[in-house]
Order: sequence, then structure tokens, then C-alpha cells
Amino acid sequence: MKNKWIFLVVIVAEILLLFTTTMALAKSREDIPISADDLMYSSYGEEIEPSTYLDASYDGESKSLLSPVFTLNRGVYNVRIEYQSNNTRRNENIGCWSKVIPEDIPVGYINSGIAKLVDDVDTINYHVYVYGDNVTARIENGIDDDSDCYILITGLSISYCRFESAAHGAIVLFAIFAVIDLILVLCLFYRERAGRYIKDNAEVIIVMSTATLIALFPILRDSIGYGDDLGFHMQRIYQIAHSLKMGYFPVYVMPDWKNGYGYASGIFYGDTLLFIPALLYIAGFSLAAAYRFLVISVNVLTAFIAYFSFKKIGNSKRAGEIAASAYVLCVYRVIDMYQRADVGEWTAISFFPLLILGLWEVYHENETKKSWIYLVLGACGLASTHVLSSLISVLLIIVFMLICIKKTVKKDVYLTLLKAVGIAILANLYFIVPFLDSFAHNKLREVIFSPLNETSIYLVQMFSDHFSDFNNSVTNGMYRELPITMGPACLLIVLFSLYLWLKEDNKEKKRGIGVIIAIFGLIVFMASNFFPYAWIYKNIPSMEPVLRNLQFSFRFMSVGPVLACTLLALIFRYNEGSGRKTIRTVAICLAALSCFYASRYVFEYSSMQPTEERVYDHDEGDAYWEKSSGEYTLYNLTPVLSKDPVVSDEAVVIVSDYSKKALNVTANVTNTSDAEQYIDLPLQGYYGYKVSGDYDGLYIVTSDEGKLRVMIPARYSGSMNVRFAPPVYWNLSYIISLVTILGIICYIKRPECLTPVLNRKKNG
Repeated sequence: MKNKWIFLVVIVAEILLLFTTTMALAKSREDIPISADDLMYSSYGEEIEPSTYLDASYDGESKSLLSPVFTLNRGVYNVRIEYQSNNTRRNENIGCWSKVIPEDIPVGYINSGIAKLVDDVDTINYHVYVYGDNVTARIENGIDDDSDCYILITGLSISYCRFESAAHGAIVLFAIFAVIDLILVLCLFYRERAGRYIKDNAEVIIVMSTATLIALFPILRDSIGYGDDLGFHMQRIYQIAHSLKMGYFPVYVMPDWKNGYGYASGIFYGDTLLFIPALLYIAGFSLAAAYRFLVISVNVLTAFIAYFSFKKIGNSKRAGEIAASAYVLCVYRVIDMYQRADVGEWTAISFFPLLILGLWEVYHENETKKSWIYLVLGACGLASTHVLSSLISVLLIIVFMLICIKKTVKKDVYLTLLKAVGIAILANLYFIVPFLDSFAHNKLREVIFSPLNETSIYLVQMFSDHFSDFNNSVTNGMYRELPITMGPACLLIVLFSLYLWLKEDNKEKKRGIGVIIAIFGLIVFMASNFFPYAWIYKNIPSMEPVLRNLQFSFRFMSVGPVLACTLLALIFRYNEGSGRKTIRTVAICLAALSCFYASRYVFEYSSMQPTEERVYDHDEGDAYWEKSSGEYTLYNLTPVLSKDPVVSDEAVVIVSDYSKKALNVTANVTNTSDAEQYIDLPLQGYYGYKVSGDYDGLYIVTSDEGKLRVMIPARYSGSMNVRFAPPVYWNLSYIISLVTILGIICYIKRPECLTPVLNRKKNG
């Protein structure tokens, strides 16, 4: 009873503190007015003269325009900079920038990152986070020393963000209290049980925690390092958040992208996991902090899934921890996560072990009734993160089924597989239906990727332990190539497994190891320069579009680490007993070697990165990405995107009271002619837009330039209302998927739910 009162008092105190803190942060504060005329040109922080303009001709280094000193209290603030610049978005360096710096206060009290000032917008907004009261600071607007850009500041302002400050503070406090409460619950009510669990699983906890922590080292600093695709994926997070704030859900077309024309990232990319950082961004966290949370949470999820899967496959905790630690710290995954920053692929990699476990349960265990769950969960994870990884997985599963055709045609096996496929389709219908429907109705821009034979990988690259951290993807050679490797440990694991396979007499064991080795050999062949891609392009032209959609042949390598780690788990499963200790020791050494190479890359990457965060959350213009870029931009969309509507004939088409908000357009239109006319709106003409008016006759088509075109009938005079309203069956697919997922959860939890009922019936 005493423990319950202690816990109750703590909970009440936490609720009161949470409430008072949130209410205090939610109070409004006056804006801080700053005049551009008060800016001072400075070098190394030393003020020289008043100026609102700065370029490379100015004397000194570390040149910037400093604002007067102002005072901030704890909370989130919005900084608005009005400016002119010739700095391009595609400048590899930041060039021109703006940030908030502390004045005589430790740097840790302020976090604003560094916002890039670019030439195609004249205003930028970014957040600054203050972690103390009475913090003095200044706005610094500068140019890189090696830059030939200029900036002209025309206006500055700082405003307090009430909602973001309150939400940010509440979430941070809630997280702290949740940890405290968990510790209290374990100590007060489950001390013995928790102690036994920790004692029984101490080795697993230490090994998996260490592997996960090492994999996270680069993201646990005060900055996010360079990544090839980082800007694009940061922008996806920002655009989801912006769309949710505009009231769009599900988020199909993101309205702020492409200079306000919108981009259908929500249809063609698996965005599900990105809603987590997007919601954090809405709640007042920086985009960098939200992305950092995504990386941490997905790595923890990867460790859990890998350990769970490999433990069941290897039939022991030791097998699970060894294989899972090698998987968490496989060099391909950490390169994918940091250097390439391919968010879709490295999040998809988290779910590969579930697919392997599902196939293992179906083909190698006697009980197959529940094995479909792992296949469905793995398929859901892949579909919600990365389309290409899903396609590669489907291809390799088909190959696996053909290799194991004798078991595939058994009734219990193929019925289980059919059940898994059917339920997986229903669970992912929310993505499949809009994806296929949009592909059928939209003429998309043709993105020309290099032929796969030009991006194929040499074997020495595929298993190399020597690479440069910051080089780029090139063709026809290894010089200055980005690091694309599974690491030598991956090859050694497969070779050692091949050695054991050759010595093994048990047919069942040989079959289990041999199939995985064969598929590993296939993905190595398809990723390598030995695969006849050039011959296929020449002799089977119909295959070219299919192959080009894979983008890079090295994507097949993403499956390599999970196959190698599965072999590690099987080595432990098939070599139990004291007589096989040497074999298990070799397997542990190979796993340690895999961890070593990944750890070495992590430390090298971390030590070579800049220490200041970029700010990617721009709320004006194209928001970081080129207007004409993007695989799913509509065909012939012009690179120069006008924000104004264009009519077919200004002499006969009159537009008044025009208003555009996100994906909605309203106006009054008049067609004085006897012929049909049109108005092209500053929106991409994706399938799903609807138009209505005072009278019938208005309808929508997509122009030859990819814009949304509203056809106006002869002598029409009235209102025009355009909105994005996808077909009803898109929303219906969401409902079906939700019901299916809830059904899966209930099925998994069924034993827990039914046990009390069965006990009552038994006692009754």
C-alpha cells in the first residue's frame, strides 16, 4: 500500500508540473522588432560599420551582418528574414546563410541551426530554440569565405510561437516523466521480476545496446552530417507536416512543393514512418531533432526485430544476439543511413528479418498456422517505407519459392503463402490503390537513369573495406566512387557457411543453408558488372523500362546483409553441443569483424563532418528541391513555374477574385466567346482534382505542360472552385487497411484477451 501511495503522489506532482509548465509556455509574448538599418557589417564578430549588404569584395574573413543584441526567454521562436541573394539551391556549399547566435551565453542555451538563403525566394522563416531565460542573442546573416554570392537584408523579425513552445515543453516533460515512472514501477512493484529478467538477459541487453549505440554515434552529436539524399528526405518530413497543418489527411499531394504546384510524394513514396518526425516538427521540435528521433527509433526497432527474428531462426539467445548485432552494425546499412541518407531503403532494411523469419517458419517448421503473421508484418513494413525494396523482395521470394518448389506445392505451405499474400495486400491497400491508380491516370516525367550496366559494382567494391567517406556515385570505374560495400565480413560469413555446407551430411541442414547461399550468389551476380544488363538492353528492349526503374544495380546488395546474418543464426542452430564450439567461435569472430568494419566507418564519418546543423524547413518557394526535378513530376512540367494562372485568350476569358490556398483555387471566370476556352492553374495536374461552379460544364484535364487545366464552356460566367478530392475508393482502401491491421493486432493479442474469459468459464 505504501508503494502505491508513493507512486500516486509522484504522478500527481508530475501532472501539476506538466500543466503549469505548459500553461506558462502557452502565454503570448510580444514580438521583437529589429530594423535592417541597425545591422552591422562584422568580421570575426568584430563590428566594423552599418550595412545591410554583403558580398565577397568586403574585407576580412568570417564576414556577416549582425543584428543588435536582444533577449529571449525559454521557448520556440520564429525568425523571419526578408532578403535578396544570388545564392543557388544547387550550391554544394551553403553560400549565404542566417542563424541566431548566443551573446555571452553558453552555446547550448540556443539552437537555431543554419538556414540557407537562396535566390528564388525573398523570405525565409526558421525556428530558434531557447533552453533558458534571459538569454541574450543576435541574428547573424553571412556568406562563406570562398563564396562569390551576395546578400541584401531588407527586413528581420522574431516572434514567439505559443503552440510550438507549449507542445515542445509538454512532450519533453512527458518523456522524462515516462522514464521516471517506468523506473518507479519496476522498482516499487516488479523489482524481483525485473531483476530476474535483467540477470537472465544481461548478455543480450549489453550486446544489443552496445551495437545500437555505436550505430547511432553520428546522430547523437549536436549536428546532422552530410548525406547525399538528406535534403530531399528532410523536405518530405517538412512537407508532410505542412500538409497536416493545412488540414490534408491522408497526405497525397504536398501543396508547398514545386513552387506551390504540389508534388505527389504521398502517393508514390512510402511515407508512413515519416509521419512520426512530421508530428514532432508540428509540436515544436526542429526538423533536425525530429529526424534524429526517427533515426534513433528505427535503429532501436531494427535491433528488436533482428534479435527476435534471428533468435527464432537460430533457436537460441546467443544466435539471436550475435546475428542481430552483426545486422545492426553491417557496413552497408550504416553507409545507407549516413553517407547515402537513403531513408526509404535503410528503414526498409529493418523489416527484412521478418520476411526471412516468415519464410523460415513456413518452409522449415512443422507449425505454419501463425507464420503468415511475420510475412504480413514484414510486407507492411516494406510497403510503408520503400517501393523498390518491396519489388526486390518479391522477386527474391519468387526465386526462393521456385528453388524450394517441392515444399511450395505442399498444401499447408501454399495455403499459408496465399493467406499471407492476401492479408498483406489488404493491409497495404491504402498505398497500393492510390499508387497504381495514379500510375494509370498520370503521365509522369521520364527520369533517365544511367543504364544498370554503367552503375554495376565490381566484386572488389562489393566486399571492400577501404573507401572514401564523401565521394559520389560515378560510372565506369571505382575512382571517386561512393562507398558501396557489404564489407569483407559478409563475404567471409558466406564462404564459411559454404564450407560447412560442403561438409554437412544432413540433407535438411544442407537445404536450409544452401538455399540462402544460392540467393546470396544471385544478388551478388545481379549487382555486379558480370550481369548481362547491356545484352538485355540490346536484345530484349521491352525489359529496359523495368530495369531502369531499379535506378542502380547495387540496390540488390541491400538484401545481402540479412542473408549473411541468417547464415550466422543457422550456424548456431546446426552446430550445438561442445563438439562444435570451434565453429560457433568462428561465427562469433566473423560477426565481430562485421561490427568492426561498420564501427570504423561510423567513427571516420563522425570525425569528418561539420559541427553545425543545416535548417531544411523553408516555408516559401520550392522548399529546397529543384522545381523541375522529381521522378513523379508530371510530363513536360516547365522548369520555370509561374505562380499566376494563364488563360487561353485574354481577350475573351476574364478572371476575377482569384484566390489560391494550398491545393484549393477559387475564382470568378467569364468566357465571352462562343467557343470553349481554358485556364491553366499553378498546380500539377495530378489525377484527383475536382472542379465545381455555379453552372454545369466546367471540367478538368491536364495540359501538355503538366499543369491543371480547367475547361470553360462557351458563354460561361460564374464561380470556379477547384480542390484536390481523390476518388472515394482511395479513402475506402484506407478503411480496409485499417480494419485489416486492427484485425491482425487482435489476432496476435487473442491469447491474452481470451485467457481471462477461459479462466472464468473454467472456474464457473
